[in-house]
Amino acid sequence: MVQQAMLKHRPPPHRAAVTVMATLLIVLAVLLTILVVDAAYLTAVHRGMQDVASIMALAGAPELLDPNLLLDAAGPPTPDQAAVRAAAARLSDAYRQQNNGVIPSLQRVEAGDVVVQTGFVDDVTADPPVLDLAATAHNTVFVYAARLPAGGHPVSFPVDLVGTKRTIEIRGGAYATLDNLVVGFRPETAMAAPLMPLGILSTSWSNERTEDSNCNGIKEIVVRLQSAKPPGSSQYPPEANGALLFYGGNVSPQVLLQTLPQQVAQGLFPADLPSGAFGPATPAVLASVAATQMGDGGDPGTAAIVAAFVGIAGQKRVFPLLQQVGATESGIAGVEGFVACTVLGAAVVDNRLTVRVEPCYLIHHTAWTVPPAAADTPAGLARNPFIYKLRLSR
Repeated sequence: MVQQAMLKHRPPPHRAAVTVMATLLIVLAVLLTILVVDAAYLTAVHRGMQDVASIMALAGAPELLDPNLLLDAAGPPTPDQAAVRAAAARLSDAYRQQNNGVIPSLQRVEAGDVVVQTGFVDDVTADPPVLDLAATAHNTVFVYAARLPAGGHPVSFPVDLVGTKRTIEIRGGAYATLDNLVVGFRPETAMAAPLMPLGILSTSWSNERTEDSNCNGIKEIVVRLQSAKPPGSSQYPPEANGALLFYGGNVSPQVLLQTLPQQVAQGLFPADLPSGAFGPATPAVLASVAATQMGDGGDPGTAAIVAAFVGIAGQKRVFPLLQQVGATESGIAGVEGFVACTVLGAAVVDNRLTVRVEPCYLIHHTAWTVPPAAADTPAGLARNPFIYKLRLSR
């Protein structure tokens, strides 16, 4: 009877198996949760560190543009590469500190976690980029970030069943390069290219920058057109050293009165260009555009263009460099390159349009750049000293 009672209260074998299996599943679920939590946390730390490295590199790279190289009024400019490299490192670290103020403390990147270097990268499309530390002029900021187990700011597993406070190695880095192999501009619907409908003869750009009216040490040029009725004596040479450009191909009084002043004020959008972009334009491959060198002071279009340039005084714009202009009244100009200038002013002088500008640095997303080793890159393409596109590679 006792044996029968014991057999009667013993749980069936399949119930015991289910209990064991449920216990194992719970343990596995806990372990899987721990793994997921650890992986998510470590991924977030790595991604955050990588983002900080990118921000630091992008912030510091523009500081590598040496303002001393623009100071040519008193003679050949004297570069100060040590100063701009130090400034790039300081600004990079300032952005690291600012970023630390808005992220969780466990994800902060400390000063000992990063190394900031500057150098020259010839090809921004190379993977990985090759950083030349010994180059004369630097165009790249490289930020290397690492939180190592043996360092002063290691990363620990958030959930550690072993209880040993295990740490893991996390590394990241970013290159930010000022790419200046510029061949044209590619505006976007929401971002105009800062390209002006006023070109400058390249020979005049080289030979006629002689003034420094604002005494800031930078040589200026007065871009001038021609007058239908020139005065007997003129303040500037009678021949034109620039031309108005009609990117849409339509040379008409209506375009002079409305379209060109609008392009001066706003820049060029894709709709202003037949192909949506302008270029390539190099000394070896000229870009053709309809042009005129007439800018008579009595023309309403000239007055509208002068007013538009006055409205952007103090702002930076891009002016095409012209290798040639086919005719005075109307013709085809050959664009061989571009310069970035600060607009200082505009006026009708000698009964014609004149615009005073001085060179400057300009970093713009719409700049069209090419790698030095690309099959379609013109041989001997020179780097533009004024115009850059900020490129990030990791």
